[in-house]
Parts: sequence; C-alpha cells; structure tokens
Amino acid sequence: MKQLPILFLLCGLFNLNAQSVKDLDFLIGKWEVSEIVYAGTDKEYIETGSRECAYHMDGSWIKCETMGKRHGRDRSYTFLINYHPEKEYFQFLSFSSDYPDLGVTAWEIDTDAQMIIGRSTQGYESIHSINFKDKDKIIWQGLYPRAGEDATLELHPMWTETATRK
Repeated sequence: MKQLPILFLLCGLFNLNAQSVKDLDFLIGKWEVSEIVYAGTDKEYIETGSRECAYHMDGSWIKCETMGKRHGRDRSYTFLINYHPEKEYFQFLSFSSDYPDLGVTAWEIDTDAQMIIGRSTQGYESIHSINFKDKDKIIWQGLYPRAGEDATLELHPMWTETATRK
C-alpha cells in the first residue's frame, strides 16, 4: 500500500503525455514547396522553392530554411520551432529576406486529426492549419481577414502551400 503514493508522485513528476519538439519529427528532411497566394483573385501568384528542416541547438529546436522564387525574384525564409512547456504550445518563429517583421505563432497539435493549428501571438488574427496525415506531402494553409475588413469577420484563405518530400 505504501507503493501507491510513490506511484502517484512519479506520475506527477513525469507527465507521460508531455509534448516535445520530437513530436514534429515528420518535418525533418528535404522538401519541394509550392505556394499559391491569393488564389482565385486578380492578385494570384505561385511561389516555388525548396526547404530543408533539421534539428538545431542540440535538438531542442527545428530549423527549416527555404529558398524560393516570388515574382521571378529570389526569396529566402527561415522557421525556428520548439516546444514551450510552461506555455504548453509549440513556438513558431519565422524570418524572411523580404519582410522586416518577425512572425510569432503558437502551434497546437491535434495528433488524432494529424493537424497543427497555429495562431498569431502578435495582436492580429491569423490562423494556420497544417495537415500532416501524409508524412510525405504536407498541406499548409494560412487564413486571414481580407484587406479592409474588420478582423472580427470571417477569415479567408490567403495562401496554400504544398510541401512534397524529396
């Protein structure tokens, strides 16, 4: 009977359902990416490129570097992702060669649906959904209010990226 309290104590110390950056292991590797932006509008364009994701900083982060073309011009961007145990979400940071601001997004994983839902933490409404049911073909969609609309209105797809494993 004395063993039962010790078992409860150990379960409390070691969260068996704890998440880690290793839960995003499917991102590791080389990818071909194609992104359709403003689909179905007169602003529509396609950006293509390649991405490589690897563990970074002793495996506590994932770093994804993308080289691509937008409107015929070179473009690069980097993602850094880790799990923040106190906040209980994945931190997603994005840097771009052609955009001055740092993107900061909180990611939550729904392992049953094999989906990531990301929400901006920067005071504006945006939602990213990443479908990873097929580990060799990841579909990523960004939803935002349309320009000029009240941010409380319905969100609309702004871009859809398909990343295919090389």
